[in-house]
Amino acid sequence: MPRGGVRGGMVWRGLLRVVDFPRLLEAQPAVATALERAAGSAEARTIREGFALLGKVRMTGRAGLVDVHDLAWLDHTVVGPGDGNGLTWDGEDARRGWADLADRGRPDHPVRELLPRRGDSEWVDLGVAGVGGSRIRAERGAAGPYVVGLVPHDRIRALGTTLGLGGARRFTPEIGPVMYAAERATAPGTFLVFAGSSLE
Repeated sequence: MPRGGVRGGMVWRGLLRVVDFPRLLEAQPAVATALERAAGSAEARTIREGFALLGKVRMTGRAGLVDVHDLAWLDHTVVGPGDGNGLTWDGEDARRGWADLADRGRPDHPVRELLPRRGDSEWVDLGVAGVGGSRIRAERGAAGPYVVGLVPHDRIRALGTTLGLGGARRFTPEIGPVMYAAERATAPGTFLVFAGSSLE
């Protein structure tokens, strides 16, 4: 995981990633394999927690704010590392840049879905059936040190249009490949996810 931008002991990091939730929530075998390979390493505990999180979300049918944040990072670092579907940032300058962009999002606009404001909370159908057949729902919002955005595949093009008009000028060269991958994703249950946090 990226490190940097220490301020008062806190480190901000952000992830923008295309997440195929049906694939991710079936990824326990891949995570178990990664856990075997990481045995005895510093990463083993994090991977073990990710394995347990996948089972919990499938059983309960719910993924709260922290769960969605951790699922996105699990997908990026363990399930699909190096697949070109995600980018990371860290440090105070990047945090301010994303916060400035969030301030421009109207409540009914995809920018607000990607970058919720503090106090926002909404539960979104991931298009995945959990144990017992009930639909799995995930929380989009901002609370405490976490910001979690979820843009469904059918809203990604509208988001891309807005970002291309200059709202994210400082990030556009970097996020272009991720936005392109997101726009090509047509499967239900595929979302563009922003997972940001300020943690020690």
